[in-house]
Amino acid sequence: MIKGQEQNQNLIEDRLPIRTEDKKRKTSLKENKFFQGLKGKAVRNTFFAFLGLFILGGYLFFFTSNMIIPTSTKYLFTPPGQVANFSPTRTVTLVRWNYSPEQKLMEIIVSMENNDYNGKDTYQSNCIVNVGGKDYKATLTPIISETNYYVMHIKNVPNNFGQATLQIQIKDDNTADSVRLYTNRNEIKVVDNITAKTKEEYLQEQAQDSIEQYQAAIEELQKQNEDIKIQITNIENVNLQLEEDKKYQTEKEITETNKKITRNTSEIKKLEETIKTNESLIKENEEKIEKANERIASLS
Repeated sequence: MIKGQEQNQNLIEDRLPIRTEDKKRKTSLKENKFFQGLKGKAVRNTFFAFLGLFILGGYLFFFTSNMIIPTSTKYLFTPPGQVANFSPTRTVTLVRWNYSPEQKLMEIIVSMENNDYNGKDTYQSNCIVNVGGKDYKATLTPIISETNYYVMHIKNVPNNFGQATLQIQIKDDNTADSVRLYTNRNEIKVVDNITAKTKEEYLQEQAQDSIEQYQAAIEELQKQNEDIKIQITNIENVNLQLEEDKKYQTEKEITETNKKITRNTSEIKKLEETIKTNESLIKENEEKIEKANERIASLS
């Protein structure tokens, strides 16, 4: 019996370490699950934190993007030579609007035409210049002030100006409409130097500017006519090919081909009329150049 008890005791002792190890493994598993749970919560919290920061950053960028990345501004522009109307019988023409960055000086020349003949031929002007998004009223210095011809200078215009607006209205007539002319830093004509001149000198320069514009118009019209002539030749070649194709076509196909030829022939006539119109415009501009040269000679 004693020997059997010893064997049983040994068996019990052999089993005890196994049970202890099982408990340790179970405890370790619980601890791992606990820490894994903590890690999972930490990951989720970190994810939501980053998500919140991302959304907040998006809102901040949306509302401040104009300050961080300035948007391009659409400026107004009145090209030289354009006519603006006070009324159907009174107009103002922008002759020139130049800018010298070196001098920080603008020069504006306008001519007036009043077909009312009511004696109201005196005007007053003001100019608003935008710099850095802020407007300020610029000082206009009159160089020439005559009934139909005005030359004005604006001093101290910084190189980073955005847009300038010239407003002209009939003096002492609050009922009359005003006219606005515009320029901007991207489209204004930039010159090296601006100097005050006599009216005759300004008129000579104006006539010379007109000659350059007339010559540019002539060159453009000539180019258009050259392109049109090429187009006419191409259409004529198509018609020749269509005529050749009729030899091998049925009556129905020939009818359709004839319709195409007729349409093409009609298009050729339209293009030829355009050439004639352009040639008339070329002749008119040539006459204008001749008259402008005569004017320059008379002012010398």
